Amino acid sequence: MQPFGKVSDESDAVTEEGNSWPESEEMMSTNENKEQQEHVDKSAELTANENSASGDDSGSEDNARILTNAVLKQQEEIIGCGDQKRSIQPSKQNEEKNHRPRMTKQFLRNLCKQHKLYLTPYLNDTLYLHYKGFSTIENLEEYTGLKCLWLECNGLQKIENLNSLVDMRCLFLQQNLLHKIENLDALQKLDSLNLSNNYIKTIENLCEYFMKTYINFLKMCVKLLLRNP
Repeated sequence: MQPFGKVSDESDAVTEEGNSWPESEEMMSTNENKEQQEHVDKSAELTANENSASGDDSGSEDNARILTNAVLKQQEEIIGCGDQKRSIQPSKQNEEKNHRPRMTKQFLRNLCKQHKLYLTPYLNDTLYLHYKGFSTIENLEEYTGLKCLWLECNGLQKIENLNSLVDMRCLFLQQNLLHKIENLDALQKLDSLNLSNNYIKTIENLCEYFMKTYINFLKMCVKLLLRNP
């Protein structure tokens, strides 16, 4: 006859085993599902590989159509980028023009204040506008008393807007982007003109200037002769 404690141990073990059976069955079912899913995935991969290897006409046509559409889309994107770049270039040029320093009235006033010149424009006889990056001569109509104007080392492309400066004697325009000598007829008192280091290929429109300079030279010679007979 077995001891009472041993019988109880065996009954506990039986109950424990009985409780563990459902858990093992669930685990087995989940494992079986995973294996079936893996088998399905592998079979799908094999069928896809077989279709690609067999060179199915319908599949190849679909692939060719997809590739063609991708290439066309890429070409459209490239063309669109090119058109966008072309549209951006003029806007950039306009922005650069807008960001260039301009010879505005306010700028000229501030410059006179900086150089301790007169704030009243016509009282100034000298104006220093060199090394400023100007591309256009403008807004000098009120500076009628100017006798010397420094405009060298800018980006000037044309001699213009100087008709009101009738008392001008010295005009410095060297190291700019000038291509033509013009619009100097109103400067009847001009004695010194510097146009070096520009893009001028033809000397023109300076007949009156040279005649005046020659006459002044003759007058100076006569004065010297009269002083030293």
